[in-house]
Amino acid sequence: MPKVGLTDNEWRARLRDYAAGKFKFSKGQHPRPSSKWAASKKKIDKCAFNYKDIFGRPVNCNCGYHTADEPRPSTSATSSQPPPSTLAASSQPLPTFKGSSLPPPTITTSSQPTPTLADSSQPLPPFAASSQPPPTFTDPSQPLPHLADSSQPLPHLADSSQPLPPFAVSSLPPPTFAASSQPSSTLRGRNVDFANRRPLGWKDTLLPNDQSWIGHELFASKGSLVMNLKLWWYPPPVPGPDYTASPMVNPYFHSRLFLWMPRKMWAYNFNCPNCGRNNPLTSKGLYNRVRSVIDVKNRYYLAAECLECRSCKGTFISYDSRLIEQFPDALKFRFPAVLKRKFAADKAVVGLMRARTIGNSPMAVCSDICELHSEEYMQKTVMYLSDCARQKRNRESLRLPSCRYEDPPPFSALPTAKWFLATYVRDVWLRLDYLKGSMTSICGTIIKIDSTKKITRKLQGQWANTASWCTNVGNERSESCTNESHPLYGTFMAQVSTSNFEWDGNDMALLRRAKRSELKSLGVSNPSDSAVAKAITKSVLARHCRRKIRGKENCVRLLESMFLSLLDATDTLGVPLLRDEALDIWGREKRHIACLQDPEGVQLYTSSGELLKGDVSLPVYRCARGSTSLESFHNHLKNFIPGTAANELHFQAYLADGICRWNAARASEALSATPPKTRSFDVQVKGRFNQLSSAILDHPADPTYQPPAEYTGELFGVEYC
Repeated sequence: MPKVGLTDNEWRARLRDYAAGKFKFSKGQHPRPSSKWAASKKKIDKCAFNYKDIFGRPVNCNCGYHTADEPRPSTSATSSQPPPSTLAASSQPLPTFKGSSLPPPTITTSSQPTPTLADSSQPLPPFAASSQPPPTFTDPSQPLPHLADSSQPLPHLADSSQPLPPFAVSSLPPPTFAASSQPSSTLRGRNVDFANRRPLGWKDTLLPNDQSWIGHELFASKGSLVMNLKLWWYPPPVPGPDYTASPMVNPYFHSRLFLWMPRKMWAYNFNCPNCGRNNPLTSKGLYNRVRSVIDVKNRYYLAAECLECRSCKGTFISYDSRLIEQFPDALKFRFPAVLKRKFAADKAVVGLMRARTIGNSPMAVCSDICELHSEEYMQKTVMYLSDCARQKRNRESLRLPSCRYEDPPPFSALPTAKWFLATYVRDVWLRLDYLKGSMTSICGTIIKIDSTKKITRKLQGQWANTASWCTNVGNERSESCTNESHPLYGTFMAQVSTSNFEWDGNDMALLRRAKRSELKSLGVSNPSDSAVAKAITKSVLARHCRRKIRGKENCVRLLESMFLSLLDATDTLGVPLLRDEALDIWGREKRHIACLQDPEGVQLYTSSGELLKGDVSLPVYRCARGSTSLESFHNHLKNFIPGTAANELHFQAYLADGICRWNAARASEALSATPPKTRSFDVQVKGRFNQLSSAILDHPADPTYQPPAEYTGELFGVEYC
């Protein structure tokens, strides 16, 4: 028959017998470590009921399981180690002190000499008039006669004719000397490595500087959580400046933790996603890994519990989306993250990508988040290294030997913009039903239709060049209903490019040989010419091959032939690609072909490196033809000023900050050294960050950083107006 646990009354009776010494726990009888009865058992083990205080009085029970009429065992029977208040020196009865409400002092043994009561030249303290507890005197190195056997009568403290020092007004506590064969650290407790309390799997997913404080705050013992659980767990605050001890690096770089255990914390019943509603999930303990969640300025940990279905034996993690969907909105909104396979993002980060404004792209969000993380990391490093520098100056002023300071932990690089985009898509997918419902609910009394080409240029990947027009249908409130596009625009633009440019023959031959060698290394024994040509993409062609303008006559001839061949081209619905007046427009505009020719004697390509494909080394070229780079900067320049209008003060501020950030980014890309993982444009923080790293750690944190020069008074922006 199934095993049945004890009731609450049975547990209370068992613990009372355990406290009275009538019951001992054997194997299989101990309470569950996470239960309240295990905590009560620990209280009984730590209860001081079997001890006496320094005056020999019994100590009251502080566990609640010892009764007042329960016989107290002797000190030797209850503990193998006597408490500090044990009387050890005298076997004779001690004298009484008249005029004192306190019990007589305790006399113990010690190897250190102390003043005697009878031979001391100092007057005795008035114990009756003192508010402090009486001191404990030890026997000196000289033989001390027992007080009861002394041939001289011992004067009472109240009858002493000597002036007495007022111990009661002293701000210092009276000294206590006690004999013990054990060190004080054993009596008061031992050093505990709190990092060993966390699950073994957390060792690989928690950073070393966070394992100790999480083990101390979250776990009562090894593998046992504390009783009062909560969602957010915050690390100890950053320590203040210490002028004596060497700063420890770990407290400066702690991260907080989010604990997601809805079943244990709120007793929420989940249904198995595989079996159905009739099979609830049971708790299986903590999940043996923690996730790292990317927040706006830093990271935090995500810990969860495992749940098990006893029917299908399936195991689920509490942050499984199928389980979170079972929550009501009030509990669902408490979960703060959007999860991917390797990383996770806080909902605040995902919210930054939702606004559909100019420049708000995954790349922009990735850069902003990386910048904020970098500045947070550098600020913590500056605080730590500043304390190191202060302590270093103090040691030098005292002529003490220098010490070695720990390096800060390395900066955790963020994922790429593709991951941020994938996280945003994941967030949209979680809200897809609501979005579809909203889009298909649009109606109107007046329907409008219009087309544009701008958005089709952003269509890339497998569907690139498959659309040339985007047709929108809207209502009287400018709400969009449907859209469609034209398929031949990509073909037309490819023919225009072919008519104007021709590739260098030597570069093309070298690229084909490299691609053939690469295909052979991938297992294709004898690749055909068509397979090699298919493997060469547009981006590879532009990277490794140079091209030039065909010449005025050739360009005019090829373009005119192309226009004539596509004049009657239509899509499947009969919509023509070119308008009827296309040839008339070409006749007026072809005189500008001469302006597109390459200048004579100017090298337009620069080799920026080499790349090995198969066993062939290919050059990598950078082209300087046209004004594309400057036009690209002009496109960014207008985006430096947000919105549609700004006054002269705001305009100048936006312009100065935007140009500095643009130049810093371009300078970092132009350097041959490996760029740093951090991303920051705060010149003051970067300068201090590098300065302290060079002074304390003997190496700069960012080798590519160049300090700015002094301002020479040159005008810029609206200063010319």
